Amino acid sequence: MKLIIGEENDSQQWDTIVDRSPNGTLFYTWKWLKLLEKYSVIKIAGFKFNAQFFPLFITQNEIIVGIYPLYLFKTPMSTFCYSPPSNIDLLYLGPLIPDLETMKQEKKQMFLQDLQIQADRFIKKNLKANYIQINTPPGFSDCRLFKWGGYSATPRYTYHIDLTCGSDNILKNFNRSLRYYIEKAKKEGITVSDGTREDAFFIRDMLAKRNRIHSP
Repeated sequence: MKLIIGEENDSQQWDTIVDRSPNGTLFYTWKWLKLLEKYSVIKIAGFKFNAQFFPLFITQNEIIVGIYPLYLFKTPMSTFCYSPPSNIDLLYLGPLIPDLETMKQEKKQMFLQDLQIQADRFIKKNLKANYIQINTPPGFSDCRLFKWGGYSATPRYTYHIDLTCGSDNILKNFNRSLRYYIEKAKKEGITVSDGTREDAFFIRDMLAKRNRIHSP
């Protein structure tokens, strides 16, 4: 197994991997990841440090079998490697392997262990990072590859809501407190509609004022 840095002309091949992956999302696409690189900044002691995007292709026997997006922040004191960048409100990223769930358990386990060995070697030897933080894609529940590599693994969970059962059933499954606030909003005439670009900037500014987001 090898990790190879992709180039700009590899963007279509990158997005093909995303399209093939059951847990691939918009946030893995090349254009989105390049936008993250453009707007990702960390602030230390009043100084700003920009991200550098490393789009890694995972290859096996010279065949591309997955992708591994990484972001590097170089500071005078330390070099940080993230996936996704720490100052971006994005839950998922990390390695994406389209055919992972079709592998037999033993092969899957060996593949993941080898992958993280190669990733650690690349991050520490090539990128010279001394702090690493990796999230995983949606549905990726096996954290053993990180534990084997000496990482501290922290499970994080979210909810999956079946939208096919109808709005009445969805509402019934909410807790009492949430249903109360929904009904209160209806009585006060609050409605939901598609916003404009200006509305998006307004929401972003409001969140920033409340210290809910940390990107510049």
